[in-house]
Amino acid sequence: MDIFKIKVIFGTEVVDVGQCDSDHISLILLIRATIHEVSGKDEVPDKDCLVWIHLPWCGERVQVNSDSELIEFFQVFRDHGLGEIVFELEKTCNVPSPPEGSTSRPNEEAEVLDQHGGYQALGWCDSEAEMLNYDGDSEKDDDKDVDDVEDGEEEGRQANEGQNMQYDKVPVFEEEFVDGDDDIIKECMDLFEGYQSKSNDEYFSDSELEPEQVRIAKLMKGIPFKKMVGGEIKFEVGQTFDNAKQMREVFREYAIQEGVTLSRVKNDLLRQTYKCKEAGCPWRAHGSRLLDKMTFMIKTLVDTHECHRIYNSKEAKVSWIASKFEVLVRRNPSICVKVISDLLRERYKVSVDSQRLYKAKRRALEGLLKDHATCFSKLRRYAYMVSQSNPGSAIHISTQQPQPTFHRLFLSFEAQKLGFLEGCRPFIGVDGCHLKGPYGGVLLSAVALDANSGLFPLAVCICEKETQDSWESFLHNLKIHLKYPSDRPLTFMSDRQKCVIHAL
Repeated sequence: MDIFKIKVIFGTEVVDVGQCDSDHISLILLIRATIHEVSGKDEVPDKDCLVWIHLPWCGERVQVNSDSELIEFFQVFRDHGLGEIVFELEKTCNVPSPPEGSTSRPNEEAEVLDQHGGYQALGWCDSEAEMLNYDGDSEKDDDKDVDDVEDGEEEGRQANEGQNMQYDKVPVFEEEFVDGDDDIIKECMDLFEGYQSKSNDEYFSDSELEPEQVRIAKLMKGIPFKKMVGGEIKFEVGQTFDNAKQMREVFREYAIQEGVTLSRVKNDLLRQTYKCKEAGCPWRAHGSRLLDKMTFMIKTLVDTHECHRIYNSKEAKVSWIASKFEVLVRRNPSICVKVISDLLRERYKVSVDSQRLYKAKRRALEGLLKDHATCFSKLRRYAYMVSQSNPGSAIHISTQQPQPTFHRLFLSFEAQKLGFLEGCRPFIGVDGCHLKGPYGGVLLSAVALDANSGLFPLAVCICEKETQDSWESFLHNLKIHLKYPSDRPLTFMSDRQKCVIHAL
């Protein structure tokens, strides 16, 4: 998992948001984090925001329109080997006015009258009613149907406002319409705007001009979960997660961090409920899915543990251990599992058996094998880029048949050739060394001496092993590429292996 340093240009300020990876980033989270760093408040700005990303390798600024594009840019930065990403956040002030006849706001010249000259009764449209129904709700409402939820909201609204209003009908006003009656006009305008709940979970406008993503964002006001690198996990009511998978992973990390065992009371597409398995411990958390059918929010939380810490955690599974030490194992394939066990106890206060450690190490090395295999599939594209960016360079790839399998690769740049012919001594040293990667092989090399007696690399060759055939192929390609004058003397130095001597 690659961690990037995030900076955001917001107006005239350059905000250091912190560090994040592509698995825990979204446009809403980026905007919230920036607003939090600037003003200290966790809130979504009232105005729409445009997000731009600066591409340092080409000097361009590109707009980011969706979370998928944001993740793709993270992958591009990773491919370029960059660890810092600079965004630019811009608030937009252009709010389009609704066209004539819009259902969201009545025309000022139009009169809402029925056939008898009175006001028409206004009702709810189906799309507005659907927008008010959540897929998930609080834990107490799990067994209620939609009618019960609507009845409960109706009673609460009557108690708070003291008005006898229902969802399907608005009272008909019998007073005669009088120009300049601002109260009646305002009341009618409010009716056209739709129902506005006082709940923090419901913010919407029925404007047909407003994008679907903006309406959903207003409906889902919450506190995005922030996973700080090396930080402690803390939960609170209203915290949101990108999807159900992220919520499960965070609660697993929390169980390992606190040394507890959590039981999943409910775990489906709509809700997740966790409680501590220890008898008598009151800790419990419940979350449900929001309107976008992806984001989960914590609705109820009892954040108190009355149990003892356990060190042999069942949540520390093979996949989790492999993800935590994948980089370490890849850099040190021969690392002892005892070192991983000591690091687990030191960093996470977790003890696991040797069998899990061996499986985790094997899984981390499997990822290394996949990366090496992927690199072999990119060799032809690399050869094409070398020929385009370094004209005159020599790169030859040979494969074995009938099924094309990598055999040998010879590489020497044009600059190496010219440097040898114009500024080096007539001396070439050749040697080979074994490659310790997952696929083995041998690296053959040729070096020269410059005017300061420094080593000057000439060419390399990756082959199956040191044989007379491989040395002959390497020296033949080197001779063709260098085009060394036949009337000038040239000295070779080697370790005098038989295959090298015969090839020379």
